[in-house]
Amino acid sequence: MENFFIFYFFVWLVLEGESKKYLTYFGSNNPREKNTFYTEVRVFFVSMTPQAPSANSETSIEQVLAALRAIAPENLAEDFDNAGLILGDPNQKVTAVLCCLEIDDFVFDEAVSRGCNLIVAHHPLIFKPIKRLIPGRYPDRIVSGCIRHGIAVYAFHTAFDKVESGVSGVLARVLGLRAPRVLRPELGGLFKLEFYAPEEAGLACLNVLFEAGFGTVGKYSECSFSTRGIGTFKPLPGSSPFSGQIGQRSSADEVCSSVLIRAEQIAPALRVLHAAHPYEEVAYQIVPLQNADHRRGLGMIGALERPMDREEFLDFVNQRLGCSALRYNSAGAKRISRVAVCGGSGAFLVPDARSAAADALVTADLKHHDFFEAESLLLVDAGHARTEEPALRDLAQRLRDLFPNFAVLFPSRSTDPTNFRFNSHSDVHDQRVSE
Repeated sequence: MENFFIFYFFVWLVLEGESKKYLTYFGSNNPREKNTFYTEVRVFFVSMTPQAPSANSETSIEQVLAALRAIAPENLAEDFDNAGLILGDPNQKVTAVLCCLEIDDFVFDEAVSRGCNLIVAHHPLIFKPIKRLIPGRYPDRIVSGCIRHGIAVYAFHTAFDKVESGVSGVLARVLGLRAPRVLRPELGGLFKLEFYAPEEAGLACLNVLFEAGFGTVGKYSECSFSTRGIGTFKPLPGSSPFSGQIGQRSSADEVCSSVLIRAEQIAPALRVLHAAHPYEEVAYQIVPLQNADHRRGLGMIGALERPMDREEFLDFVNQRLGCSALRYNSAGAKRISRVAVCGGSGAFLVPDARSAAADALVTADLKHHDFFEAESLLLVDAGHARTEEPALRDLAQRLRDLFPNFAVLFPSRSTDPTNFRFNSHSDVHDQRVSE
């Protein structure tokens, strides 16, 4: 099949008068020139593949991005991260969307062939700074290919790790955990909005803020606190005071009301407040809090539907996640009831899992010494892709529900780059392998 593709590629090159250069690349022993040749073959056949018909969509990419930001606000991403719109025109109309864990050559080819002009990936295509674009190497060739085909790229990454409906939340659901909660709550993301107004006007402002969804504390909505006091003010020339006389100091009975908001809610909350408040100059303050936000953070913890012994639990994880193999410690708990999870790399949550009285932590990318430090905690490495892909499949369905006017797709095969080869002559028999 490969020779068939190369033959027709050369037929096209002869017609285009470019055969001499690529014949040299094809016969070269230089790995870079060889790679350039096969990259061009791949790009040629992708460009020749008929695209899926475009949906009759009036939805812009920016509208889809707004929905994504509502799911996982970009301000939640870690400072080192590169979450958000990586490249592309947000004003472009959507033809189709491809959701994936990461963008490799296969995902790019599939996006082009299936007519997608937006790829929503968990891992950023550009993570480290790129100083130059060289099409023969990764990720440069995909970046240049996306630009050439007009494909926008958006990345969730650590922002999606920190929301209840994100990576770890979906993983907890796949494992059937009951009453799941955030394992390590986020700190520093909550603010108190305080404002001053006459009592009746202050109550009207609170009602408008509540209707807009502000003032939620955990599982309670429409939360506020108000205190009465006396405010003073002197209207200056050119002002239009709600009460009092220009040039004269006045006092008024006022109420100071406060509601809890998140960082991404500050600007919209102030817009709502200013629109509802009767004063020309609204007196308010934003107070940063160090309270833990128990609805956002890293990892999840919950209880299995029923306790399992260690062997049954390992087989259960293998089956639910479709793993090829599991890595785990031998010193962990023998009876599993309370389980912590963290999609992707989660060794840093071992102390949190132990403090929360978890019997097991299911995560990925564990190092040799992590298994020793877990002590009585059963530490299970189920693989980076297997612990994160369920959340991306779930995201694709959520976007289908929100935007039924265009296709939202998922890659036809996993982008997991890891493989396992087991030694059939090994003396180690305690391996859990799912076919």
